[in-house]
Amino acid sequence: MLFFHPAEAQDSLVKYHFSNGVISSQGMLRLGKPEGYWRNFYEDGTLRSEGKMHAGKTDSTWNFYNTKGTLITTINFKKGLKNGHRETYNEKGEIIIRESFVNDQKEGVSTQFYPDGSPRINTPFHHDKEDGRGFEFDQKGKIIVVFDYSKGLLTARKPVNRFDLSGKQTGIWIEVDTSGVVRKEINYQDGQVHGYIKWFNQLGQLLKVEHYIMGKLQGEPAKAIPMQVFYKNKQLKTKGSFLNGKPVGMQLRFDSLGGNAKAAYYDQQGKLLSEGKLDSAEQRTGYWKEFYPEGNLKAEGSYLKGQKVAQWKYYHDNGQLEQYGMFVNGKPDGIWKWFYEDGQLFRETNYLKGKEDGFSFELDKYGDTLSRGEFLDDEREGPWLFKQGYLLVHGAFIAGKPHGLWVYKDTTGNLRFEGNFLAGEGQGTHRAYFENAKIRWTGAYLNGKRNGTWILYKPDGSIVIEVEYREGLEIKYDGLKIRPEFEPDEWESMMQHNPYIF
Repeated sequence: MLFFHPAEAQDSLVKYHFSNGVISSQGMLRLGKPEGYWRNFYEDGTLRSEGKMHAGKTDSTWNFYNTKGTLITTINFKKGLKNGHRETYNEKGEIIIRESFVNDQKEGVSTQFYPDGSPRINTPFHHDKEDGRGFEFDQKGKIIVVFDYSKGLLTARKPVNRFDLSGKQTGIWIEVDTSGVVRKEINYQDGQVHGYIKWFNQLGQLLKVEHYIMGKLQGEPAKAIPMQVFYKNKQLKTKGSFLNGKPVGMQLRFDSLGGNAKAAYYDQQGKLLSEGKLDSAEQRTGYWKEFYPEGNLKAEGSYLKGQKVAQWKYYHDNGQLEQYGMFVNGKPDGIWKWFYEDGQLFRETNYLKGKEDGFSFELDKYGDTLSRGEFLDDEREGPWLFKQGYLLVHGAFIAGKPHGLWVYKDTTGNLRFEGNFLAGEGQGTHRAYFENAKIRWTGAYLNGKRNGTWILYKPDGSIVIEVEYREGLEIKYDGLKIRPEFEPDEWESMMQHNPYIF
């Protein structure tokens, strides 16, 4: 229980106490709202957090401490929202991670550190999602892995700057500038430059290329030679470029009257990528085929005025059908189906003018449902079913956001979670359960923020942690193991969003 002593005047020093008489927090109030420097304490009197308040909201730099009094987190705030850096430290005072925020969302580069303080991993964020190119470093500062992200998804992971078992340079080596742009790329084999050295400008655009074979610079790279062949009536028969006797780029073939152009596209090694017809404006038209580098069919379908139309089929590299569906004016339309490499149906969904619209489902390789529901204008809408590991999830969406009652059950039908959402924000009481049906944790939301008492239990029903919130802010607690509300931990992971982790 907390006790409030002084009256709230225009500017008054206030102290709140635990039931044992120890001060829990103290600071100034102005017009009933915290203002200026505030401190919060653990029940044994150890400083828990300190920082500035303005108009009742956290402002400037706040420091958070563990129960031993060691600084573990610093966060910069502006008007109650994280703006600037959040730094997390271990008990030795060594920085673990530095993150950048703009209005409570991660923005810019987040850096994880080695114990000696040198960077270990740089991860770029945009709008709270990983986006862009990140790097992993060794303890000497050399980049050893390149990561590429797009809207929260890892799209590529490439080891670089490596040595083989005999200690010789091997594979791709890169050099980057201070802004993280790759400025040079070198290929090595057995410790010697083998392949290409590429130079890039500050925008990442290619400036120069040199070709090496086992450490020896080769002459000027061969240049593609444009060639034309004519009919006897002097009409153009074929035109295109050749490199080392092989076709590269676009190759055109005409009939003896100079019309009915057919086109084929080749890569730099002379491998066919696609072929089909062009109209008088040299736009793709009619039936086209696309190929894998090995020469097997990758896709086939029709074009009209340069846009995909009618049915298109795509294939796995083993020749099995991968997906098919219709295009209208270059956009998917109607029912599309996807298949596993063994021919089993994987996914089916409906498109309208390029956007998912209508019934959609996904199946695993055994034919069991992975997801099932409706899309409306490219957003999930209405009731949906998901299979997440051993959990079956039932819930509804409005405009792509969870809405209404959501229920999680395991494969034996035991209830594992239940809670309501309003346009993606938690509402009312949420509960998670152990396999034995006993409550794992329970707590309530008000307008999307934690409110009231939240309790975390052990499987035997005994309480691990009990925390009381008011509009998302922690105001009371039991148990010394609870950490500052802004530090990510198991409790935060389980409570912050939907309870996907069990």
